[in-house]
Amino acid sequence: MRLPFSIPKIFNAAKKSKASGVERPIVASSSFAPLDRSINAEVIKAAYDAGPVQEALVPTARVAFPGFEIEVQPPDGEEPNEAKMDEALRGLKLADKTVQSLKHVRRAWYDTVGYRHSMFCYSMTTEEGWTIPAEFFHMPAESFAQSPRSILGNDQFYSDPILKGYVVDRNDNSEHFYQSQTKTGEPVELDPETVLHIVDEGAGEASVLAGCIPSIRQWRLAREKAMVGYLQRVAAPNMVATIDQQMVEFTAANLQGVQKEMGVPADLWNYLKDLIQKQSTDTAFLVPPGANVSYPAAGVNPPIEVDQYLKREIYTHLIPMQLMDTLGSAISKSAQPMLEFFELICSGWREVCAKPFEDFYTNLLETNGFEGYNVEFAWWDIKPADKQADFARTLASLDAGMITLNEAREREGLPALKETNTTALIDEHLRLQGAAGVL
Repeated sequence: MRLPFSIPKIFNAAKKSKASGVERPIVASSSFAPLDRSINAEVIKAAYDAGPVQEALVPTARVAFPGFEIEVQPPDGEEPNEAKMDEALRGLKLADKTVQSLKHVRRAWYDTVGYRHSMFCYSMTTEEGWTIPAEFFHMPAESFAQSPRSILGNDQFYSDPILKGYVVDRNDNSEHFYQSQTKTGEPVELDPETVLHIVDEGAGEASVLAGCIPSIRQWRLAREKAMVGYLQRVAAPNMVATIDQQMVEFTAANLQGVQKEMGVPADLWNYLKDLIQKQSTDTAFLVPPGANVSYPAAGVNPPIEVDQYLKREIYTHLIPMQLMDTLGSAISKSAQPMLEFFELICSGWREVCAKPFEDFYTNLLETNGFEGYNVEFAWWDIKPADKQADFARTLASLDAGMITLNEAREREGLPALKETNTTALIDEHLRLQGAAGVL
């Protein structure tokens, strides 16, 4: 009998094979480099100081990573042992005094947005019966901008396009970290066992911040040239001097042999020329008879629109909320869809920046004998509490008989009714419902 479908080939588990592909191939670059050669670690470091960048990154870091509670999960299928769980949590809180995970999760977000990589260094010690970090600190990403001369041009090694001190040996896929620790010295290779490395596996070779460097440059140019030039022009507008036609006619008829410029006495011409060239906000002058001065409008649109456009472009590149705008009328006009979308963005960045810290703490538990236990961060809600909606849900649950009166009071922060007398409790409930004495 012939089956109506084909049976896939079963791989022979005993037969070993070797992958023939290369994870990080060395590809000859074309005349157009995928990453702008002028974008390097120093350029990205300077971009952090741009006003629109800080306006986007700093508040978002505090909202996206507001705080969390460290939670310990027991191994699958194992009943939680309260004493053991408490001890695991005690050890993690002891370690967190050194690690300062919330602070460093935010630091990891800044780094991965700018460089795609974030590095932390730590050492271990024993304290109060626990093996925990003795020191844990952030290493500036820009200190990994250089690779040692010994690997330059060697196809065996892959260097990150921005942080060239992050090197991968293509023979065994091992990671190497070279940090510049002095101004002139050769980068120092760090022990990878002491490095917590966080990386954002994004598209392309540029980081998120590197992708909007052109917009940042344009914004700076608009501020330094267009905006400042416009304000200077408005504060001290160009003076225009004109000579009355009667003065020209009088000069032509009566001042024969006098040196002239454009048909008027040269002295008058040179005086007015010197006058308009030396005008400023703190000078006063006399205008000779037969001459007038005026201050025409600048005649150009204020560059504030260009400034605002470029700032919006930077904001929406770093925090891509404009993806919701493109849906237009397809979404509700309320703020709820935008907030939910922002929460999804925050959740994605937590996966990049916070998950490595969760894994670090999970490994710490395993080192201390808590095999199979996992650590999770229970993040605080970033949405403001809607007390009116919560109260409405409580009333609806109470009316539907889903919760008791005391449970409803507990949700609202009220003390429980004493249940010493069931009839009194029922009367209290009816009184609260406006139907006291009706049974």
